[in-house]
Amino acid sequence: MTISKEPLTPAVPHGDDQWLDVVKSVMWALINAEELGVTQANVDDMMASDDIVVRRLLGQEGDWGYSDLGL
Repeated sequence: MTISKEPLTPAVPHGDDQWLDVVKSVMWALINAEELGVTQANVDDMMASDDIVVRRLLGQEGDWGYSDLGL
């Protein structure tokens, strides 16, 4: 699957704000993972990255997702 920064977006039901937050966060994570070179094949190695952005994406730094999504 290819994901790009085009003016396309997934659709969610009107009024389901919690699901919208989840969908937006997943799209953000997928796009950023691709830009940062994080793949299924190298995710274990990337967990030890010195790059703070990669570490945040993979949950090694901060608490991204916990307060906003309740995950």
